[in-house]
Amino acid sequence: MAFVYFMDTLIDTAKDVALLRSKGIITSGLGSDEAVAKLINKILTKGGVMSPDSSIRDVLREINAHCKKPWNKWRATLMHTYFSNPWVFISLLAAIILLFATLMQTIYTVVPFYEK
Repeated sequence: MAFVYFMDTLIDTAKDVALLRSKGIITSGLGSDEAVAKLINKILTKGGVMSPDSSIRDVLREINAHCKKPWNKWRATLMHTYFSNPWVFISLLAAIILLFATLMQTIYTVVPFYEK
């Protein structure tokens, strides 16, 4: 029962199923991700009861605590918004390299002036 509740908290839409399937967490013979999402959501409603000593409850508590930390929220937003495309990362890396090269050029230009 606890596993079903846990899966129900993870899966709300077909996108959730697609993500879990792409990571190798779930497999299904139902055919579509939409069918899996509907099946999981019909098995148990959000008002389900879980025993107080359930290890799944501890996992859910840890997941929620992890997601509420500001650093993790910021990192997730950063990864989702800015690094969803590999070209964005490559562009950022190129910009950092160019900034460093410009800084080095400026230093090498200014240092001989003050050594005289």
